[in-house]
Amino acid sequence: MCTCKYLIGLLVFTIGCCYVTCRTIYVELNTPTYEEIAFLKKYGYLPEESGEDLDFVYTPQSISEALKKMQAFAGLPATGSLDSETKQLFKKKRCGIKDIENTSSRIRRYVIQQGWNKKHITYKVINGSATLPKDRVEKQVEAGLAIWAPHGGLQFSKVEDGPADIRFSFGRQDHGDG
Repeated sequence: MCTCKYLIGLLVFTIGCCYVTCRTIYVELNTPTYEEIAFLKKYGYLPEESGEDLDFVYTPQSISEALKKMQAFAGLPATGSLDSETKQLFKKKRCGIKDIENTSSRIRRYVIQQGWNKKHITYKVINGSATLPKDRVEKQVEAGLAIWAPHGGLQFSKVEDGPADIRFSFGRQDHGDG
């Protein structure tokens, strides 16, 4: 009988401890998974937590803002919601370079500039790629610029030496995709 009272008391104590120390965890609809949060961090949409910050938490607002940035970058409506189109973005194969770089020293590839203050633009092809020789690159660039020129009111000229307004170059860099 004493053992039974002891076990019941121990059970009540254990349940009480669990109730006090544990809190209910629930997942709201459209909450990003751990993998989706990792994706948002990897590609620069969410800041990386520092190693010293053990209880780092992303707020719903910061996640929504990150989703809006990612959606805008991908050309989707920037709703901040985790809809089916946005979920598809997480599944697409891509290189490992961040879309958004948080350092000011990074040259951004997709910054829209105000344009040139001249109509005659020079260009230079520095080299070819691993699969496309320089002369083929030059022909493709020339064809593309010939299409663009009349619509922008621009004239493009290739230069061999000296500075150029546009320089085409292929290089190697680790993109984090294998």
